Amino acid sequence: MAKCADVFLLTSLVDPYPLVMLEAAYLQKPIIAFIRGGVSEFVKKGMGKIVSYYCVEKLKNAIEEFISEKIIINKDLLKREAEKHDIKIKISEFEDMILKYI
Repeated sequence: MAKCADVFLLTSLVDPYPLVMLEAAYLQKPIIAFIRGGVSEFVKKGMGKIVSYYCVEKLKNAIEEFISEKIIINKDLLKREAEKHDIKIKISEFEDMILKYI
């Protein structure tokens, strides 16, 4: 995927936290998606664009904005945010949370 795409377009209507979105970010691919589930939590300014739920016209407009370079992309931010979801980090956070209640 690293060289076969310029942008990651997530068209899923329901996906609570798309792993493929994390993979795309790690590969520094901007993300364009509907505002659903984990997408709205993960995608920050500089990582792509999220649009109204199932508004195909806005999705099309976001693609056109990306093509015409109106969306500013920070590739380092994409990779940094994806790296925060490394399993070693998440397990450590989970363990810390559990230990608070033991």
